Amino acid sequence: MNKKRFLIVFIVVILGITSGCGKKDEVDPNNDNSITTTTTAATTTMTTSKKSENTNNEKINVVEVKSQLDKAYKKKISKVPNGWIGIYSETDLIAIKENLAGKYILMENIVLASPWNPLAMDRSEIFQGELDGNGLAISHLKINKENSNKVGMFSKANGNFKNINIVEASISGGQQVGILIGETFGAEVENVYVSGKITGWAYIGGIIGQMSSSASIKNSYANANVNGNNYVGGLVGEIHGSTSIERSYAIGQVAGKTYIGGLVGQMSSASTLRNSYANVTVQGNSNVGGLVGETNASAEIRNCYAVGLVTGANDVGGLVGKMPSTSGTYNSFYDKDTTGQGHNGYGTPFTTSKMKAQSTYSGWDFKNIWKIKDNTYPTLR
Repeated sequence: MNKKRFLIVFIVVILGITSGCGKKDEVDPNNDNSITTTTTAATTTMTTSKKSENTNNEKINVVEVKSQLDKAYKKKISKVPNGWIGIYSETDLIAIKENLAGKYILMENIVLASPWNPLAMDRSEIFQGELDGNGLAISHLKINKENSNKVGMFSKANGNFKNINIVEASISGGQQVGILIGETFGAEVENVYVSGKITGWAYIGGIIGQMSSSASIKNSYANANVNGNNYVGGLVGEIHGSTSIERSYAIGQVAGKTYIGGLVGQMSSASTLRNSYANVTVQGNSNVGGLVGETNASAEIRNCYAVGLVTGANDVGGLVGKMPSTSGTYNSFYDKDTTGQGHNGYGTPFTTSKMKAQSTYSGWDFKNIWKIKDNTYPTLR
C-alpha cells in the first residue's frame, strides 16, 4: 500500500471509531420508543465487510469502546469484598464456568471481542452463585445459537444478579432466550439494564427467556428489539409459579405470533406484576397486549400501565390481550390513543392527556415508587 493510500485509509478509520458514543441516559416512556444506539452506553462503528453480527470476522475497536464505557459507567466499590472473585477481563468472565457457585464482582468495564458461549450450557450445569456488576457494563455480547435452547449470557441460572449493565447485545437462539439468562427457576435479578436485539422461536425476552418457581426481577429494564414466534416479551417471554416482577419496564419493539406482550408474553399460576410499565411497539397475531399478551390461573397485575402501539388479529388489548376471570388487573391503565386499542375489559383505557395527569393514578405511591411531571407519563424513581 502506497503512503497516500495508507493515509486515506488511516483517516477513514479514525473518523469511524471516533464517531461518538453516548452515555446511557435514563429512558422514560415520554421519549420516542424506537430503538436507537444513543440510548446505550457504547455506540460504535464496526469496521467489517461481513453482514453477520455474530461472526469471528467482526472487528471491534476494543480500546475505543472500552474508553467510552469507562466514561459512562463507574464502579460502585473499588475493592473486591472478602470471599468474592474480581472480574477484570473477558478471560475472567469466561472462567466463571469453572465455579458456577462462586461469588463474582465486576471490577472493570468489559468489551467482548469474540462470540460468547453461554455459561452453564451443559445439561447438568446451572449457575447458583452471585454476580454483582458493580455498576459497570459488559458490551457486545454476541451469541448465535439458533438451534440451541436456553441461550443467554447464562444458559440456566438460579443465582443472584445485581447492578449489571449489558449493552449492545445481539442474541439468537431457539427456545428460552434472553440477554442475561435463558431459563431460571429461582434467580433474583435486581438493578439490571440490557440493550440490544434478541431473536428466537419461543420463550424470548429482553432480560430472561423464561422464569418459574420463585424467580424475581426488581428495578430493572430493557431497551430491546425482541422477535420470536410464541411467548415473546420486552422483559421476559413467560413467567409462572410464584414469580414476580416489580418496579421494572421495557421500551423498544416486540414482534411474534401468539402470547406477545410489551413486558411479558404470558403470565400464569400465581405470578405477579406490580409497579411496572411498557412503552413498546407490539405486533402479533393472537393474545397480544401492550403490557402482557395473556394471563391465566391466578396471575395478578397491579399499578401498571402501557402506552405503545399494539396490533394483532385476535384477543388484542392495550394492556392485556386475554385474561380469564381467575386473573386480575388492579389500578392498571393504558393509553387508548397511542396503543390504538379500545376497552376489552382488561385494564382501564384513558386518553393521552388523562394518562399524563397524576390524578388518574389514584392509590399509586408517588412518594416512594413513582414520579410524574406536568404533561408526562409516570416514571419510576
